[in-house]
Amino acid sequence: MKTILKFLNDSAKQLVAYSALIFKKRTGIKPMIIQDEITDYAVTLYAFLPNDHGFQLPVIKKENWSTRITYKKGNIAIEIELDFRELSVLLSVLRLDDGNLPSGYYLSSGKKSRIYLLLLISEKKWDVDITTQSILKSRVSRVNRDTNYFKERLEQNRIILQDCVKKIIDLGENIFI
Repeated sequence: MKTILKFLNDSAKQLVAYSALIFKKRTGIKPMIIQDEITDYAVTLYAFLPNDHGFQLPVIKKENWSTRITYKKGNIAIEIELDFRELSVLLSVLRLDDGNLPSGYYLSSGKKSRIYLLLLISEKKWDVDITTQSILKSRVSRVNRDTNYFKERLEQNRIILQDCVKKIIDLGENIFI
């Protein structure tokens, strides 16, 4: 059993090292540098959540290839997920468990705990900036993604979120009904 665990651990380390090498070749940047830069940029860009709408200051959880920036308010949260392997940005609305982040990604305590912002907008038929929404729905080849692309996606998501943040607050956890 120890041999298998050692093999899996070594394999995981090799995969992370290989991914870092590919990332550096594609972008010319060491992964940790871009991770810190983009995280700081996102926190600055989304400061309107605590400043204008009463969300708590962000909780930041960094992992090897992703960072989650979570803004809590009441029984909901808005989460910005930064994927540094794919160079992608994903915004979600979360249902909190007694003020705590959900225990599961999609379900927590047997209830739906996450909905992606674009899916929520579509389901509720909310009016948002259509041009920006269509840009966010478009796919861009990973080869053409760089730091500027990452920042543009954060800015575009911010525009969409600003259009509907009051509706999210008003609905609260009823979003999940």
